[in-house]
Amino acid sequence: MVCAMLTMTLGNLSAYRQTNLKRLLAYSTIAHAGYLLAAIATMRSGASAVVLIYLAGYLVMNLGAFAVAAIVHANNGTETVAGLRGLWKQSPGLAIGFAVCVASLLGLPPFAGFVAKFQVFREVHSAASTSGGTLGTLTFLLFAVALLNAVLSVGYYLKLIRTVFLDEPSEAEATKPIAGAAVGFVVLLAVALTLLGLAWEPLAAAANAARLTP
Repeated sequence: MVCAMLTMTLGNLSAYRQTNLKRLLAYSTIAHAGYLLAAIATMRSGASAVVLIYLAGYLVMNLGAFAVAAIVHANNGTETVAGLRGLWKQSPGLAIGFAVCVASLLGLPPFAGFVAKFQVFREVHSAASTSGGTLGTLTFLLFAVALLNAVLSVGYYLKLIRTVFLDEPSEAEATKPIAGAAVGFVVLLAVALTLLGLAWEPLAAAANAARLTP
């Protein structure tokens, strides 16, 4: 539990300092590893199913976010967050796809990231409610730190979305075309995140069927 709290806090605080998009997403990954550790730390029989649900959603949203970072780097020649400026004008489809991936990483409904984080928080809260003594206190602390970190991450995730939709690109960036196949790939991932968020029962059923049992 202590490792989970330290991991998510270190990841989120480090992400705030980054101007390089790939590094920001990498530190964000550390924070998400902390959420996964939080579920594992409860040692409950359902924790493995929660981890599987989280990993399924996180695979799609992170793949989309890093794909956009790679596309922007290849197209605009920069890995910085500033390279996202005005992506909405350069490629509306890519901008919307990236926004969905970021919103899912943040844990906003109706995307898969919301379902994933909700499952983790519910598992930790349930463990805290049924545990007593020092363990129960520590589990409640873990729950509070996880919620605080979820709020903490809002700042740098929304900065990415703001840069995409509100900041103005340079004239050279705005006129560079982006390959349709790359845009289609990210849009497809965004659609998958939306479908997983709206109809997650089959995923939950598959995770429960595959989970480790005592």
